[in-house]
Amino acid sequence: MIELCNEVIFSRSAYGAIQPRVCQLPKGHSGKHYEFHYKLREKAAAYDNCMSVAKKLAWLVYQMDDAPKPPQEIKEYLENFFGEMIWDSTTCIVCRGNLAFSLFSKAQRGRAEIETGHINPRVHNADNVGFAHRECNIAQGNKTVLEFYEWIREIIKRVDGS
Repeated sequence: MIELCNEVIFSRSAYGAIQPRVCQLPKGHSGKHYEFHYKLREKAAAYDNCMSVAKKLAWLVYQMDDAPKPPQEIKEYLENFFGEMIWDSTTCIVCRGNLAFSLFSKAQRGRAEIETGHINPRVHNADNVGFAHRECNIAQGNKTVLEFYEWIREIIKRVDGS
């Protein structure tokens, strides 16, 4: 397992005393200390959960069809957390259709083709997130994926019964 630097990074943020910023580079690196961008707000997920989610999403992106190959050290770092990367295996968490990296380039002002999705929209951690087609994410709304599937089944029953 790769050990992280975890050196505290100076911050003028009012939240610095609550949650210090720490370096996410490998222990023993040279140069400046860096952290992924994050934003704390009222009712926000815990910092560690946000960092895990960012890592999980990066792991998923590198497994998309036509995604660039990750540098070896990043590949090993992410696989350390989530297991072996399997190319062309990232699917929409709602419809389970394959997602291609090229969909990111089709994003237009305020409208993405791929969005971050949650199996349960009320929970923000690495086990609960993935990517979803924009339309699937909108259709799921504030329901869990299982609630959404049940809702769709009920609709289909009504439509087939009429």
